[in-house]
Amino acid sequence: MRCPTMKNKFKIVLPVLLILWSFGWSEDFSVSVLPVDQIEVGMKGKGKTFLQDDEFEEFDVEILGVLHNWQPKRNLILARLQSDVLNRTGVVEGMSGSPVYIDGKLIGAVSYSLGNFSKEAIAGITPIEEMLSISDRISPKSSFAPRMKIKNHITSEDFRELSKAYYPSQTSSVDGRLVKPLSLPLIFSGFSPRVFDKAKPFFSRLGFSPIQSGSSGQIQPKISPSEMTLQAGEQVAVQLIKGGMDMSVVGTVTHVEGNKVFAFGHPFYNLGAVDFAMTKARLMAVVPSLESSFVLSASDRTVGRIVQDRTSGVVGELGKLPRYIPINANLVTADGETREVKVQIAADKLFTPLLVNLVVSSIVLSEERNLGDLSLKLRGTIYFDDAPPVQLEDLFSGSYDMAATDLSGLVAAVVYYLINNEFKQLDIYKIDLNISAAEEVRFATLEKVWLGKYEAKPGEIIPMKVYYRNFGGKR
Repeated sequence: MRCPTMKNKFKIVLPVLLILWSFGWSEDFSVSVLPVDQIEVGMKGKGKTFLQDDEFEEFDVEILGVLHNWQPKRNLILARLQSDVLNRTGVVEGMSGSPVYIDGKLIGAVSYSLGNFSKEAIAGITPIEEMLSISDRISPKSSFAPRMKIKNHITSEDFRELSKAYYPSQTSSVDGRLVKPLSLPLIFSGFSPRVFDKAKPFFSRLGFSPIQSGSSGQIQPKISPSEMTLQAGEQVAVQLIKGGMDMSVVGTVTHVEGNKVFAFGHPFYNLGAVDFAMTKARLMAVVPSLESSFVLSASDRTVGRIVQDRTSGVVGELGKLPRYIPINANLVTADGETREVKVQIAADKLFTPLLVNLVVSSIVLSEERNLGDLSLKLRGTIYFDDAPPVQLEDLFSGSYDMAATDLSGLVAAVVYYLINNEFKQLDIYKIDLNISAAEEVRFATLEKVWLGKYEAKPGEIIPMKVYYRNFGGKR
């Protein structure tokens, strides 16, 4: 038998290399795994995370034990973490997904904490086998949106009340001590403080840690597919809103296998199959706190999309971009100046209406006064991929922030009922909104309606007079 020549060998190897490159070949591709049934008390290891500018932070790990079947068919590894930073801060919110290795073998991701005000950095580690099993699940994108009674307006408070029934707090008890997923920092940038204050209780209850901050302030150039890379221990963000405003959830990459990225070690929201933007995240600071330390980060360049959100973590795909819904808003202020805001929001049955509410109300409240008389005139259009557009036209008037609340609530309600209808799948292509403001109330009381005749034929025009009294008492 003849030995293959160098030329023939090259013909064989080159296609293999090209295939590996096309799937985002990374340094994590051949990482070996240590199963949870081989982990013993007292084992020592190393962890990797991103707690310093442009530098990985390595920390020591000591295994304290394994909680078998702590949830149905799920295990949790308990460990003590130590480093110069962690000794001062404890387990940090934003570390969710930080990989842990024993003898160079990956055992899982830092993902849980044991209560607040802990004197040591004691963490729960999600076994890597449970995270890798997520990629075997194939299901269409169909996140669950609870049914809501027909209402003229849907506010952030309505979503909060709805979440109490469908999304209980994710906590459990071990030996009387609270075990909970590490809160994920939820960074708000470009939002009105009043809108942030209203949204904070909703997201806090669901395990997020809302933080009002700013963006990195750097221009994010488009990158080629070959540059769409992540590595274990690097910060990663799930971006829900981008553009004139930004709303991103920050965690850490656990493992990269081909073009698949495993992160967090616990659910983002446990929605199942999803389509959210996956971006790099830029660390700005680690904020120590006696209650719970957290990272302050900002979303960076988009490198792919999140496709699975499950109990054991999230899975993303490098090089594949998500679907966004553009919102183009033009606001003519009471002073006659025009403000233009363009944002893109995640396409999701549950999140899209809520994001629409936050964006629209923030646009108005950032430019107009929050207290006093205010009237807002709305003309808008919601476009769909394969259905006729829906026109919106209304006038909202009142004191305090009533007009802004009602306007944003109406747009959110229309979006919610359309994309969650029981008859046809509707995908929103874009939303255009034109809003004009006046610092006065413009509503009236209907007093009498007079018809020219009371019997008519189909198609006949009937004259009508309407008597009303406006806010100033004029008839």
